[in-house]
Amino acid sequence: TMSVRTEGDLKFIHEIKPSDSGYDVSLKYLKAYKNKINTFNEYYAFSKKDPAYSTYSIINLKNVKKLINSVNDFFSDVDLNKNFNTIAKVRANVYQYPISDFNYDMVDLYNLVDGLKSLSPDKANKVLENFNDVVMYNWATNSRSRGLSVYFPYNGSDTVINILLNLYEDFENFDEYKKFINKFNNIQNSSVAYKSYIEGDFKVDLKDSEADFTYQLSDEEAETFATAKYIVFRDNKDGTYKPIYMNGKATLDGKTLKATVKDKQLSVISTADSSEYPLLLNEIDNGSDYIKYETIVMLQDFRPENISDWKTDPATITLIYDKKTNTIDISNVVLKEQTDLPSKISVNLKDYQLVTFSISGNYSILDDKGNYTGELVSNGVIEGYEEYVDKFEFNLKNFDDGYDYYCVFAIKDTHNNVFYSKLVKMN
Repeated sequence: TMSVRTEGDLKFIHEIKPSDSGYDVSLKYLKAYKNKINTFNEYYAFSKKDPAYSTYSIINLKNVKKLINSVNDFFSDVDLNKNFNTIAKVRANVYQYPISDFNYDMVDLYNLVDGLKSLSPDKANKVLENFNDVVMYNWATNSRSRGLSVYFPYNGSDTVINILLNLYEDFENFDEYKKFINKFNNIQNSSVAYKSYIEGDFKVDLKDSEADFTYQLSDEEAETFATAKYIVFRDNKDGTYKPIYMNGKATLDGKTLKATVKDKQLSVISTADSSEYPLLLNEIDNGSDYIKYETIVMLQDFRPENISDWKTDPATITLIYDKKTNTIDISNVVLKEQTDLPSKISVNLKDYQLVTFSISGNYSILDDKGNYTGELVSNGVIEGYEEYVDKFEFNLKNFDDGYDYYCVFAIKDTHNNVFYSKLVKMN
């Protein structure tokens, strides 16, 4: 939210005509605010390829009550007991506003109702029609935002969910929706298994599959499937495994989970001696023309001229891979002490002398039955690749370095339980 603070912000008033509607005034207000919005984005953006997330709308307050009534009417018509799995699957994949790292579970109202439209088509269409009468103008960094959010508990901690559900009790005229989300939360929590493991063998015909990893779900697992991510490990051939790629999103085709990682792996190359090492990557976002990663590093400055201020700082580097140009750029470098803050300040690599990449260990990850345990037992050695901050570049790799790679699917069901698959070898 940006407020008018100075007389300079009010210059647009002189452009207003007596015949202007509220909508016209709002557009002139936004036009006047354009430079401030751009300044806001530039301040929080780490690069042009990694803009700060922002969205703003013009709302017609006269029509909000009509929208609320149609939302109540729609959700009162949806049979939650009968359609819980369908609703949970939509909620698991609907756009959630990235307002913080604390999972406040604010989702886009339009996308939520549109995703559930088949459960009560006429009443859903009425919500969407009223929505468009309320949101007269909307702009966002990405196309997934339509201009209004609503609370729908799913990913937040029990503490946060209880606080926000209690807060909603104070909202007037939202009775049916309040009943719906409370009942949804109760049903979801009625079958909590926490983390467990899928037992038994699996057989997948990989001959005709284009995916790098595939995993066959049972009928029951497919019925309650909500979403899945995957972790890729490199087999070190000594009984230990090295994590290489994390948090990629898997897709479900029928009852087959699929993951594709080729053309996603990155390596760091020394420009001094051409040595090359794989990066440990955490996938943050995968858009139509880019992939955003994070990788953990250690920054060091031991230069003699700074002998009184030598420093070693753990940090996270965000990388943007442009699929169109095949270029890889550093978006930002954030010190570990700031990674939990909503607004992060990027440091300059040139303020350091050395950077150590791929800080990770080698782990035993299987139990006696070959199940992935989720508990990484370290061999006691952490590996990293040290380079001068001005003597490295990044390269796109294809998991073709002679090692075997395996994937573990972390499968979340409609009750928010997480199940791990066994290791699946790369196709």
